[in-house]
Amino acid sequence: MSNITEKTLPDTPREATLTDVLEAREKRVSCQQRLLERFRKPVVCFTLNIAGPVKVDEATRYAFRVGRERLTEGLKTMGFDLLGSETLVSVAGQEYLAAVSAPAEALKRLCVSLEELDQLGRLFDLDVIGTDGQKLERGAERSCLVCGKPGRGCASRRVHPVDEIRAVTQGIIRAHQTREQTRRVATAAVQSLLDEVCVTPKPGLVDRENNGSHRDMDIFTFMASASALYPYFEACCLAGLRDRALDAATAFRRLQSLGIEAERVMRQATHSVNTHKGAIFTLGVLCAAAGRAGDTRVEPWLHCCAELAASYRSSGVRGEVADGLPSVAACGLPALRAAREKGCTFNDQCLAALLALIAHVEDTNMVSRGGSLVARRARAEAQALIDALGSGAETRPLPMLMEAMNRDYVALNLSPGGCADLLAATLLVDRITQSSSETMEE
Repeated sequence: MSNITEKTLPDTPREATLTDVLEAREKRVSCQQRLLERFRKPVVCFTLNIAGPVKVDEATRYAFRVGRERLTEGLKTMGFDLLGSETLVSVAGQEYLAAVSAPAEALKRLCVSLEELDQLGRLFDLDVIGTDGQKLERGAERSCLVCGKPGRGCASRRVHPVDEIRAVTQGIIRAHQTREQTRRVATAAVQSLLDEVCVTPKPGLVDRENNGSHRDMDIFTFMASASALYPYFEACCLAGLRDRALDAATAFRRLQSLGIEAERVMRQATHSVNTHKGAIFTLGVLCAAAGRAGDTRVEPWLHCCAELAASYRSSGVRGEVADGLPSVAACGLPALRAAREKGCTFNDQCLAALLALIAHVEDTNMVSRGGSLVARRARAEAQALIDALGSGAETRPLPMLMEAMNRDYVALNLSPGGCADLLAATLLVDRITQSSSETMEE
């Protein structure tokens, strides 16, 4: 049997025949022997316990990828050296085999702990083959996936129909996917807020060096606020997943109650200082749209944001969200990524994105602090600076230029808080879309 890779498997899941199963078994044994002979160390064999004739589909690919990552990370944590590995994928299932420099008994204990880590681990089958070619026994018997009784009894008597077992299996995988997606999105949202406040120097805004035009907050206020908002972002993503069947207006109204509670939590964390009210709205809708759209490519994701917030017409950054965050897509992201391609530091990538946003966005915070005329002049000056940098007429480094802007903004009591929220949104979109594309490439 040829070593079928994941990419060459049929797009539509196919049932494995007896011949497929026997060929896969032969391939596995041959691979085990090859690894044992080459490295003379124990070999771990990882596959999934999947009932029924369909062994490989989108859900099981996900579970296999998570299990393989857990195993390799577990080996690193234990200080065990991975000497060589092979991944075998066919319609009969997915298998990962690795020769490991470690005592076989210690390796088996690690494998058992991974199988018992959570419900997803219940689907893992991690065998350890000693240098003598014999499989180490697990010890305690595993329980039945469906009823929790001793598994061998249920399996030998075929107590549970295949369809029932598969339904439980699919439910376990879906539940894990939901937890991981909400965790990943919420973590990225908090990280984006922390990154935004740490970018230095920013004109009129709190950063690592000073408080800009603000007297009631500093970087620690922002860090406390961002950390407190993690459960809110997680709840928004979960609500987006849960409310997919609802129309966008109804789903948005449900988000509003989450936002009200998030503002209370923010003020409790900051002793009543308003650090992230705008970001609660902007990033909350982004997190909900990430769950609702099921697609975190830039265009469909931001289109879903617009659908959710369409009933909430407003000016400033909130109006941006209702329009699908055009400044993020057409301004913040291109500037951030262009600076990255030039080899700029992450801090300077963010400064480039912020400068582009200041030049492009009619920031209501700027208008309220300095008036329409001053706000328009600030936008024009930011654009002139971008043009000068692009033409080569301005050769000073961007941080030096932004520091000069900060002095001017502080003197005028200006603060582009809306642009800061859009910078955080830009960082969130960039972080999630990049991680999504990397996962697809794997």
